[in-house]
Amino acid sequence: MPPPAPAPATLASLSALVTSLARSGRPADALRAFRDMLARGVPPDHFTLPPVLRSCALTGSSALAASAHALALKIGAQGNLFVASALVLCYSGLSNLPDARRLFDGMRERDAVLWTSMLSAYAQGGHPEAALRFFQGMVAARVQLDAVVMVSSLLACGQIGWRRHGRSVHACCIRRLPGMPLSLGNALVDMYVKCGEFAFAERVFAGDAQAGCYILECAYSWPWSEWAF
Repeated sequence: MPPPAPAPATLASLSALVTSLARSGRPADALRAFRDMLARGVPPDHFTLPPVLRSCALTGSSALAASAHALALKIGAQGNLFVASALVLCYSGLSNLPDARRLFDGMRERDAVLWTSMLSAYAQGGHPEAALRFFQGMVAARVQLDAVVMVSSLLACGQIGWRRHGRSVHACCIRRLPGMPLSLGNALVDMYVKCGEFAFAERVFAGDAQAGCYILECAYSWPWSEWAF
């Protein structure tokens, strides 16, 4: 008796393979699996596209990113928040911030994930002033701010040496994120060092509670002090 024929590949199995390869730090293999998926005539869905787009950004595959974007439009997945965020990050990772912002502005609904993706794109893409203006817009829109948002904002402050704005973000961290995570503490130290505030960086590194009290006491007199409150 001949051995049973292998079960045909399904969307679920092929999508799981693409996702697994992408998460394992093998973006090129993930893209090869995605191409094989398309060659088999299996269309992607909104679960498949985010890891594909992340892999495109990591490998610099602008052409495949454009193809994945076209597929997202074809299957109606661009309106999905996770796909939209992946598109924003993909284009920003490919140094295409205009398209990233165009996608962001075209979204009818924007959650904290999407706002954070755009902010990170500006900060990590070397556009600190745009990042800080965007952060101000997030506060005005009452978007929930988390440690990732604060780290990106502090990165922007450090890039241009805006220590007073950095202190305003620090005050915002204290008021809105009790129990500061390690990543945020490291970002604060890095920001103060880049702004030339070496003594204050040492106080933050040492966990000096009085440093936080000083920040809060002075926050009202600083520019954009509404960030903190």
